[in-house]
Amino acid sequence: MKCTRILPLSLLFAVTLSVSANVAADVLEEVIVTASKRGAQNLQEIPFSVQALSEDQLAEIGAVDFDDIFRFVPGLSVFDQGPGDKRYILRGINSTGAGTIGLYLDEVVITGENAQDGGGRQPDVKLFDIERIEVLKGPQGTTFGSSSLSGAIRYIINKPQLDETEATVRVALRDTHKGGLGEEFEGSFNLPIGESRAALRAAVYYLDDEGYIDNILDDGVNNDESFAGRLSLAFAPTDQLNISLMAMYQETETDGPSYYNAVDYTGAPLPALNSADVTVADFEDEIDIFNATVEYDAGFGLFTGTASFYSRDSV
Repeated sequence: MKCTRILPLSLLFAVTLSVSANVAADVLEEVIVTASKRGAQNLQEIPFSVQALSEDQLAEIGAVDFDDIFRFVPGLSVFDQGPGDKRYILRGINSTGAGTIGLYLDEVVITGENAQDGGGRQPDVKLFDIERIEVLKGPQGTTFGSSSLSGAIRYIINKPQLDETEATVRVALRDTHKGGLGEEFEGSFNLPIGESRAALRAAVYYLDDEGYIDNILDDGVNNDESFAGRLSLAFAPTDQLNISLMAMYQETETDGPSYYNAVDYTGAPLPALNSADVTVADFEDEIDIFNATVEYDAGFGLFTGTASFYSRDSV
């Protein structure tokens, strides 16, 4: 039996409404990353291989999740069996069992445990209100732990801005070839509190992405319906001390995996984009993340303390 995976052809129509106290020039002067764990640095000053995708780049390609970005990073690929069931592969290094890429959301370790060896069951973080994505190639175990054999991927979220009031709304229609018409919504707002010493930022996201693979039980089984929300609070009592709190929730549901078969289990040929599955293979994934981070700039170095809680329930 031959199994093949394809990528859907999607058309994205989006309307974005934004109100901001500051308007930045549309010029990329430098890319700032934190991959070295030594504070913010210019990408050109990092002594190892790092590729960063900025918020503007993610918006330009209409990125929703990992499937939309890995093609833009040389050496990065994915074995995909649907939302929440992926194995990320960097520099061609792959294995059954534990993952080989460390995954981070800011300072929170979200690397999957790979309870089964199918797609890897790595978390499928939706790319909403993201400042940038950093891909670090090569062994990163010293800085990012034992699961970073081939590298690390860091999702850096937009932080609360202490001196800027901002609100953004984006509504999109997604038309998937062989699938159907879906919708996407993203909204965020940033609100300073007090005399530029604290700020609150909230973001919500909803995705209804229609599937394009059918089976004997249903059509479009590889659909993706996701909801996510994130709340962040930043407090800077002094110029040297920064305290940030973050809470995030994400839930994803799909009716089946993202592969199709050339023949069924009897060997009879199947129509294009059909799965041979004759059982229900729906999948639900819930993620809860809580994080507190304290940073103190002592002049000669940056001290960072962080505490996190990460819970993932997959059915």
